[in-house]
Amino acid sequence: MKKLLFFAITMISFAFAQSESFTHDGFFLNISIGFGPQSIDFAYDSDLYNEDDQKIREFNLSGLATDLDIKIGGRIANNLLLHLTLAGVTSTEHTDVGEEDDITANLSIFGLGTTYYFSNNSFATASFGMSEFHIGSDVATFTASANDIMGNLVSGLAIQAGAGKEWWVSDNWGLGVSVALLYGFDFGEFDYRDASTSITIRFSATYN
Repeated sequence: MKKLLFFAITMISFAFAQSESFTHDGFFLNISIGFGPQSIDFAYDSDLYNEDDQKIREFNLSGLATDLDIKIGGRIANNLLLHLTLAGVTSTEHTDVGEEDDITANLSIFGLGTTYYFSNNSFATASFGMSEFHIGSDVATFTASANDIMGNLVSGLAIQAGAGKEWWVSDNWGLGVSVALLYGFDFGEFDYRDASTSITIRFSATYN
């Protein structure tokens, strides 16, 4: 992990070279918010029992979710950017689990990714990293932080992929729209696997 972080910091340090107007070079910052369908399975220590008198510990939330994504990095080749990715997607649906009311769940990812811009300013992006699930009655879209996830390295894995298009609104700022897929899994308690799949439409602001 230390080598991975050192590599990421080294590459991002190249980002602070002088950036020209309307080009994808220098420092890179992308902030996206969005929404879309999500299906998330999670384990929870409930006091419910099924017809075989076995404790029910696995639940599902399916429906609309909110999405927040931050990418920070810099250019490593022509129109190719390397970045750290910190993202979270949270279900707007709730469920009652035993005596607990309004339980919801969140998947967060902390990892490394690349984004490539084509000549018409459309782009493709992908990230891979560690996942972490948050389950409770008060879970915000961006509950996890980098320190939270790095403290739980065995939480699981996640992959994010997306494509979209941006339009320049100044020399270095662009506004865009994209579609993103985020999938993550975790080996939760009680031998159940936590897993989440979401597809979201995002609106973004990018400095590059």
